Amino acid sequence: MARKAFYSLATLFLLLSSFIYIGSQDAETIDDHGLSALAVKVPDSENGFRYIAFTQDEGYETFSSSCEKEKLQRHLDQEHWSMTWSEGLFLENEEQIKQTYVKHIWDEQWVQDLLESQKETIELAITATKAKRFDLSVNAKTFMDIDYVELVDIGKLLILKSMQHARNNETEEAIKASNAAIKFGQLVKTEASHILISFMVGERIQQTALSWQAKLFQELEIPKHSYMSALTLLDEISKNANHHYGQVITGEYLYSKQIIQDAHKENLLERWRIFFAPEEDEFDDSTLITNSFGNEDLPLIEDTMNFLFATFPDFYYHKNTETTAYAKYLLSVKESVLKGCQNIPEISIEPSSPEYSITDLFTPNAIGTANNSNYHGAFNGYQLRHCLNRLQIEANKLILAANWARDNHCEKVANLNDLQKYLGDTQAIDPFSEEALKLSKDGNEVYSVGKSGTATEDDEGIWFHSECHYEEACYNKPSFPLYQPTLDELSDLTQ
Repeated sequence: MARKAFYSLATLFLLLSSFIYIGSQDAETIDDHGLSALAVKVPDSENGFRYIAFTQDEGYETFSSSCEKEKLQRHLDQEHWSMTWSEGLFLENEEQIKQTYVKHIWDEQWVQDLLESQKETIELAITATKAKRFDLSVNAKTFMDIDYVELVDIGKLLILKSMQHARNNETEEAIKASNAAIKFGQLVKTEASHILISFMVGERIQQTALSWQAKLFQELEIPKHSYMSALTLLDEISKNANHHYGQVITGEYLYSKQIIQDAHKENLLERWRIFFAPEEDEFDDSTLITNSFGNEDLPLIEDTMNFLFATFPDFYYHKNTETTAYAKYLLSVKESVLKGCQNIPEISIEPSSPEYSITDLFTPNAIGTANNSNYHGAFNGYQLRHCLNRLQIEANKLILAANWARDNHCEKVANLNDLQKYLGDTQAIDPFSEEALKLSKDGNEVYSVGKSGTATEDDEGIWFHSECHYEEACYNKPSFPLYQPTLDELSDLTQ
């Protein structure tokens, strides 16, 4: 049982280790929670080559646009092509490529069968998004015992439902389904309590849905009531985003600190008990931990458990380490989170480094403290991902307004202030600066100053790939295209 739980949790951490920006044109391959991101290299008259990126999962793909899909299909019919897959492996058989990634890009029957087989789950998820409160564990009708990976899959089902509606030109239903996916991620986040990893799963579901929503805004003409429902939802989750994250960080800090304090109240033998369970298979992880600390109500946070194991003497051997480096670090994270995204650089990584003796080599501390800095660094990564998710929310407001102005008033934005009349009381603020997002010179992209607080430093490349290839101010900064490229703008790619 414990071994199975360990592998399940290990898989979860791998899932959370990668966030994908659908439509990225710089990365060749990305692993995305079972969704695989592929990029096909096609000729570009200006750059030499360009990547067309899309994601796939067991039979369906999400392209950065329908235009990109057409370009890919035409390009693979030509003699010159290349595709990169999984850690640099090059596939050289053109027919294999076509059969695997083109002929089955969208299998309508497969999609229909999948959605029909999961109809009850989809309806249950949509119903849950309409409730004021969402319980992940108490009631069997609200996803009792569903693990995090399954929650991510439910989010993907809602997105797939939205895709199907979009392909059938059912715009209102497509927007409703994408809104439901965003709400579902939000509900997972708000029910996370003090469990940071739960919050990040909800963040991941929501970020995928937001990326797809941006494509809907760009490619479909949105009816007025759908426009208002989407804008209202974005405004609502934007206002609460940092508050919920601050609550989770604060809860994790206080809970972890209490566990540390409880451990120091026990005698030495009791503190060692966690490492000497009679039979591993007799306990799952939460039972083992709660029995050791005598806390039957709250299982130990998995993140904290890993850290306690990695720094055994700090928590279980040296009695004078009541205030630990870990607790201090969580406090700094909590304080920084409450200040906002522009304070990310203030978080320092200072792993604990106690004096060890030769006897430590024969204790459970043999695994050492090599992972301390990596573990601490995970919180920096979580906060950056959270802030980038907030950034996507703000960008989606502008993408929605810009395409509404173009479709209904034949206006192309020249200044972001021009969009305010379409946003009403809603503001689109860069979470990294608490100021307005910036507009590229050609008026096609909005971008953020990023966590460096400047518009030139290359510090977000691993998270979001910039669309601003030719403008220094936003090059390698998190950026988002406002509009879907026209066929004329893309025509030179296949010449």
